[in-house]
Amino acid sequence: MMSLERIKLIAFKELRQTYFSAVFYVIASCFCLILGWIFFNLLVGYLESVHNHMANQSNIDFAAGVLRSFFTNMNFLFVLITPVFTMKTLASEKERGTFDLLMSCPLKPWELIIGKWLASWISMLSLLALSLVIPLILAVSNLPLGEFVITGYLGIFFNITLYSALGIFFSTLSSNQNIAALLSLVGIMFLWMIPWASQNSHNLMLIEIYRYIGVMTHFGFILNEGIISSSHLFYYFSTALLFLSAAILILYRRRKA
Repeated sequence: MMSLERIKLIAFKELRQTYFSAVFYVIASCFCLILGWIFFNLLVGYLESVHNHMANQSNIDFAAGVLRSFFTNMNFLFVLITPVFTMKTLASEKERGTFDLLMSCPLKPWELIIGKWLASWISMLSLLALSLVIPLILAVSNLPLGEFVITGYLGIFFNITLYSALGIFFSTLSSNQNIAALLSLVGIMFLWMIPWASQNSHNLMLIEIYRYIGVMTHFGFILNEGIISSSHLFYYFSTALLFLSAAILILYRRRKA
């Protein structure tokens, strides 16, 4: 059986377990409810500011006052949701005692990691797809916000790609799902906060390094400027590849042990 077929089997198996689980639909319901409530409050706040002549009634102001905050809050929701989807990928196999069986089968470690990462990544993308209801509602209002919405969703897409890879890495490290979830959350928050270290440095090179490593530097630029450069693409895919490669290396070492 070719590697691609093995990866597909692993991904489909994980996705079946996810979509036939009540937990997924509880998470999806909570995600939609919270996101809808956030959008409603942002919209009300915008309308009140227009009514009080605190902002001009224009599409640019609407994008800045509503959509930018909407995507920022959605991104934070995925920070909280990611550990829930990734904690069970490898850690659950160890808890159930099936991890050694996986390591003894002909399945290659990189096929296992990629298959499980794809499943968690697709699961979170399905939640992202649910949020498309809101842009559709805005489209009915004939607001020319297509470009801003596209870059906002692309920024979330790249963040999900990175978050899920980081979560898989920590799930590989731990044999307890709760610990794996906690480590994933801390790891993502660390990527958020690392640019803060630039405030305590006078070395221009270090400042640029701190800012570049921080995920919010790239997400904020994409969201605020509406531009996705090769630098941002390199950051997201190289960092995600780094975490996935580290997870694969850990499995190879455990197989040899």
